[in-house]
Amino acid sequence: MTIRAFEQGDDVAAMTEMLHLAYAPLAALGLRYNATHQGPQVTLQRLMKGHPFVAVSEGRIVGTITLYGPDTESRVPIFADPKTWHFGQFGVHPDFKGRGIGRDLHRHIVAFALGQGASVMALDTAAPAGHLIEMYARWGYQLRDRVSWDSTNYESVVMTKILRAEVNAAIASCEPSDLPVVFEIINDSAQAYKGVIPADRWHEPYMPMAELMSEIGKGVRFYGYYGDGRLDGVMGIQDVKDVTLIRHAYVRSGCRGQGIGGKLLAHLGQLTDRPVLIGTWKAATWAIRFYEANGFALVGREEKDLLLRTYWSVPDRQIEESIVLADKRWRDRA
Repeated sequence: MTIRAFEQGDDVAAMTEMLHLAYAPLAALGLRYNATHQGPQVTLQRLMKGHPFVAVSEGRIVGTITLYGPDTESRVPIFADPKTWHFGQFGVHPDFKGRGIGRDLHRHIVAFALGQGASVMALDTAAPAGHLIEMYARWGYQLRDRVSWDSTNYESVVMTKILRAEVNAAIASCEPSDLPVVFEIINDSAQAYKGVIPADRWHEPYMPMAELMSEIGKGVRFYGYYGDGRLDGVMGIQDVKDVTLIRHAYVRSGCRGQGIGGKLLAHLGQLTDRPVLIGTWKAATWAIRFYEANGFALVGREEKDLLLRTYWSVPDRQIEESIVLADKRWRDRA
C-alpha cells in the first residue's frame, strides 16, 4: 500500500463509490454526511479545494483524505486561524479497514501540514458519531467547538490537536524487560473473550505469568509494536516442524482500530518462508474476520483437528472450540 497525491487521471467516480461504502454505517445511523450521497462532481470539487491524497493497493484506490489550509472565510473561528489546517472527505474502503490505512493517511497529512508551517490540525464530525470522536481522541484530538452546517442534518463537533513531528512507530523483538508489559497487554486484551468463549476455558488472569514464561521457553518469540516509545501490541511467532505459527496476538484495548495488529502480522510474515498457520477460538469472530482480511482462510474441520494435534499442544476441549486459518503458502502446498 502506498500513499500519494491525487492525480488528474484518478477515477473520481470510483472514489465516490468508495466513499459511499465507507460512510454507509453512518448513513445507517441517519447521519447525512456529504460523503454518504454526493455525486462525482461534488467529490471532485471538494478534492480540488484542498490537498487531496489517496491510499493505493495494487493499483486500486482504497482510501482518501483531503487536507485544507487556513480558511479565512470560515464561520468556524478555529478553521480561520492562520496556523490551523483541517481535513475532510476522509474514508477507507470497508474491505481494507483494520489495516492502519486511515492512520497512515492521517500521518501523511500531518507531515505535509507541518512542512507548510501548520501548528494545529482540526476536524469536524457528527456529534452523534461517538465512535469517531473516541477514535480521534485516541489520536490526540480534543473537543473545541460545535457547528451546524447547512448541508448536513446533525450538529458537528470541532476537534483540534497540537502538531508535532509524529514519532515513527517501530516493531521490534520484545526484550526481557518488556515481559511485565507483555503480560499486561495480553490479559487486558483477552478480556474480549470473557463471556464469549466457553466458561470452562476462561480464567483470570487469562494467561498467568508462569504460562507466558513457559511459552517463551518453548520457542515463542514475541514482537511488539512500540508507538511513541510505548508498547501497544504484541504478537508471537513460533517455528514448529515445517510451519510457522502465529501465537498470542493482542493489542491494548485502548489502541484497537489503529492497524497495529495488521502491521505486526505483516512484519512477522516477512520473518519466515514457511507456511503460516493461526489458531484461535471459533467464538472469536472478530479475530477470524481480521485474519481473513489479511489473506488467511479457514481450513475444514477434519484438517483443523489434525493441524491442532500436529503443531500445537492443546487439550481436546480446546481443539473442539478452536479453528485454524492458513496462509496462501499452506493452501498452495495442499
